[in-house]
Amino acid sequence: MTGLVIETERLIIREFQLDDANAVFQFSTCPITTRFTGDGNRVKTLKDAQHIISNIWLKEYNAIGYSRLAVVEKHSGNVIGFCGIKYLNDEKINELGYRLLPQYWGMGLALEATTAVLLDTKNRLSLSNVYADINIKNLASIKLINKLGFKPINHFEDDGERYTRFAHTL
Repeated sequence: MTGLVIETERLIIREFQLDDANAVFQFSTCPITTRFTGDGNRVKTLKDAQHIISNIWLKEYNAIGYSRLAVVEKHSGNVIGFCGIKYLNDEKINELGYRLLPQYWGMGLALEATTAVLLDTKNRLSLSNVYADINIKNLASIKLINKLGFKPINHFEDDGERYTRFAHTL
């Protein structure tokens, strides 16, 4: 394994590899996991998951030095989701995103992963502002983003869903 590795008490957060395609397929096709993400139909096959890894995440690591990262549970060694900063080129902002399989919800793992990623974002990437777009129905994510110190700055609609954009200065 090469590239960035962030270690927390219960997690290893690292760059995705093509070998992670099955895990990406699992968390990207789980309707409970993707119901508020706005990209629930993007991955339909294992080939789609491979495409995202190789043509988006790996390319972004090489081009700008960061993207979504694999969240690995230390105990099992399983990839259980992603967490990381993505540069939104159209808007010229850096967005925090995270996604975990539902069996890992309610354990503080999303807070653990996002806290570690934000610290890395500040220290290694020297980024000063990060944003998060949260569906207004996703109360758990709103609670998490508030714990992290993000503040709401505006609302918008996308594909018939309402979102709040949150901002955080690192």
